[in-house]
Amino acid sequence: MTSNNKQWRIELRGRIDHYILKVLSILEKVQKDNIARQLGDRLIESSLNIAMNYAQSENSRSRTEFTDCFRLTLRNCNQSKIWLSLLKESKKIKIKDIEWYFEELTDFCKIFTSSILKLEAQRINTSAKT
Repeated sequence: MTSNNKQWRIELRGRIDHYILKVLSILEKVQKDNIARQLGDRLIESSLNIAMNYAQSENSRSRTEFTDCFRLTLRNCNQSKIWLSLLKESKKIKIKDIEWYFEELTDFCKIFTSSILKLEAQRINTSAKT
């Protein structure tokens, strides 16, 4: 891993952590009914899983395991967008700048999708050479 790549991964981890802390912060402002609590819990779970699966990718033993971790991370990003959207649409959350959360999740999705596609292309190229 090059130093630029390592720095990029550290910065991405920082962005993910910052996103999670902001999610926890906005959920303190959510209405406290049963539905809002359940949606909030699912948002927390999927958001934490973004960080967990990303961290797990750093300890992967193979390119396939690394790619699988990124796939799980991407899935959790998409799930987080769904829970956040449901909170917004049900008017359980009243925050003016909720778009930042969607933008950040969309950026995460783009990053992980692009990485998965590159890893898959490398796998195919490596298999074709053997």
